[in-house]
Amino acid sequence: MTAEIRKFVVDFAEQKKDGIVASDDLISYLQAVMKVRNSKIFAAKELQFKDNTTSVEIECKENAVVKKNMKQYVRRFLRYKSLANYIKVMGDGSNKISLNYINPVEEDAEE
Repeated sequence: MTAEIRKFVVDFAEQKKDGIVASDDLISYLQAVMKVRNSKIFAAKELQFKDNTTSVEIECKENAVVKKNMKQYVRRFLRYKSLANYIKVMGDGSNKISLNYINPVEEDAEE
């Protein structure tokens, strides 16, 4: 039997454009912190990270990580970078997680 593979996509296009979040920082943090079945050893074997320009793709076995826990890991990353007061984690669809500003500033309103 082959295990089903589930992909999570963490999208941070706006934050990448502003220079706030870097994909290599997020990947290194998740590799250091994430656990599968209460073990970082299993996580190193079963999780694969792919760096896209404005997002990070995480591949895992079907039941290794649930979306709720994945969102929690991203929230912890934002707390670690002291960005939790400015950015919120939103779930889009079944496998996509996006980062959105809490109070976005529109440049047209200042004029």
